[in-house]
Amino acid sequence: MTHKSIAEELSGHRNRNRELRTEFERRKVDVNEPRPIEFHFWSWTQRDAALLGRSLYQMGFLVRRLAPAPTEDDPERWAVEAGAKIVAHPECEEPVLDMADYIGSTNALLEYVVNDNAQAFIVVTESGILHEMSKRAPNKQLIAAPPEANCHCNECPFMRLNTLEKVCQALERLEPRVEMSDTLREAALRPLERMLSIS
Repeated sequence: MTHKSIAEELSGHRNRNRELRTEFERRKVDVNEPRPIEFHFWSWTQRDAALLGRSLYQMGFLVRRLAPAPTEDDPERWAVEAGAKIVAHPECEEPVLDMADYIGSTNALLEYVVNDNAQAFIVVTESGILHEMSKRAPNKQLIAAPPEANCHCNECPFMRLNTLEKVCQALERLEPRVEMSDTLREAALRPLERMLSIS
């Protein structure tokens, strides 16, 4: 299987989504289960599945599943699932971090995406980083994590209120001043130290 034939298969994937969904529903597969999979292939033999998996891996895709998938009509059939790596900021919700392939600060995520051999990434952090990622890794597929129930946790509205002018004024005037108890301050310090230790 050549890179060109794989690329043609990938481009035709969207056209086959409806048929795949019908087939999954017939097999009682929960299609709403969150799974970071981009592409699903059927292969007629174990050897073909292994070759396809190796080719996808060499192209930089993460091969998530390579396993027998027999049917009554085709007992030799195999399934190959390939997808994008998930990169996430440590402030994300725990379920997101559990699925992430890499967790790091915004800068660490940028360096990971640029230097990793994978070609597709689901990016779960402030979306402003996507522009810099695409500049530094122009041939990689970058997918912003979609919002869930209208919650854009990768879009922090409070960060966007900060400007260089406001930071400069705050440093010059030492205001607005935020005062808190030592207990609260120490509790707030822990996640910052954790984030810095990961980056």
